[in-house]
Amino acid sequence: MGLVDRHVALRLTAMWLSVAACGGGGTCNRDGTEQAGAIEGQRPPADLDEIYEVIPRGPFHLDDALKIQSAEPPRAEVEAPTVVLAVLDTVRADHSSLCGYQRKTTPYLESLKARGAVHSCRAYTPGDWSLPTHASYFTGVSVARHGAHYAHDVRDEKGQRIRSLYVYPLRDEVRTLAEEMQDRGYQTVLVSDNGLLGEAGLQRGFSVVATRPRKHDPRADWVPPTLRRVLARDVDPEVPLFLVLNFIQAHDPWVAPDPGLGWDLLDPQMAPTDFKADFRLYLRNMLEPSKEAVLRAQLTDLYDYGVYREDRALQRSLSTLEHAGWLKSGYRMGITADHGEMLMEHGMWRHLFVYEGNTRVPFLYWTDGNAPALPEPFPAIAVHSLLRDGRLPEPMPAVESVAIPNPDRGPKTGPAAMPAAAMWFGHEKLLWTGGKYMRIDLASDPGEQSPMPLGDHPKRPELEALVAAIEDGK
Repeated sequence: MGLVDRHVALRLTAMWLSVAACGGGGTCNRDGTEQAGAIEGQRPPADLDEIYEVIPRGPFHLDDALKIQSAEPPRAEVEAPTVVLAVLDTVRADHSSLCGYQRKTTPYLESLKARGAVHSCRAYTPGDWSLPTHASYFTGVSVARHGAHYAHDVRDEKGQRIRSLYVYPLRDEVRTLAEEMQDRGYQTVLVSDNGLLGEAGLQRGFSVVATRPRKHDPRADWVPPTLRRVLARDVDPEVPLFLVLNFIQAHDPWVAPDPGLGWDLLDPQMAPTDFKADFRLYLRNMLEPSKEAVLRAQLTDLYDYGVYREDRALQRSLSTLEHAGWLKSGYRMGITADHGEMLMEHGMWRHLFVYEGNTRVPFLYWTDGNAPALPEPFPAIAVHSLLRDGRLPEPMPAVESVAIPNPDRGPKTGPAAMPAAAMWFGHEKLLWTGGKYMRIDLASDPGEQSPMPLGDHPKRPELEALVAAIEDGK
């Protein structure tokens, strides 16, 4: 920002995402015309006709464990409160009906508010993607300091990457909430749609870890039936429970929205193959302008329906807990997201950088005890203290978000190609990227189109300290 045209730079970043990510099973030619022809000629198997994906992940199949009905979980007989962290993966605040979105995407979150949950629609994630943010939620430690983020690639003798993703693990000296809850006599359970939560040190302290198989059919919810099975088979009903849930339906690949919801959907909906082809053209800046609005509408429909499905999966999961008696002796629940999703704003798709669409998320704290008022803007990392202690941390952590990009992939220029940090004070956002310090008045510039030089801002030393921590942690 400031050095290059942002739209062009971020479009190049998105282009890299599409090309680099499908270097495995997909067909990715760097020549845009050839790629378009290759995509348009592809026809997916019949069982994938309802699945929308940009980066090929199939073929998909139903997890075998879901084909067997699990037993009814035994009734819990505990005296300590049940503690739950529920992460709605990839859910941005401005697409949640809890936060005023016109579509009823999160009716269950609204019902929790009606039942006394305190909430914020200006909560900010500590990181810009799943691994660093969950690491901060699990530890209460800044992304700049806990160590869990992208790592350098490892390649074979032919120069090919051995895995699709390389990350540094959580530092050994950083304790996790699961470890602390174990020390307090809790059994610790992780049930996650996102497989990253079962590795890189995030699994430390969990006595039960269940993560969704990568090829599980996205049309079938995985967490609610798996939680039921875990409660019936692996959980002691007489020992207090600390539970982490992650739901990922708002993340691609998506499934076609239900027309019965009564939303004003794109009519007719694009075929999955047409969506994939047009999206690839868009990422290469080759899509006809007349088709861009249709593509944006389709992407929004798919994403919103994914948010709705996560809300419903959360409802099913918490209802299972409640029916099994896990809430009768008290509860503390933190419900939030690990990041949002860029929906073609700034020419960008998926989750990169510290834009509002990727960092501002809904946050709820639901308890049968005393719930503190949540200040705004709110640091979502405070969920760690709310769950562990039942109160906000003292002092409150800074409202900050850190982006540390993959060091070996993508363009060498542009905002998303370099580390970035943001801090929020009221409606003012302070930003560091590309060696530049800037500020944005979100009240007058909510679209973040006109960043201004930071100058001798009174909060500049705080942002500089965060930047120094990022640099020290490299």
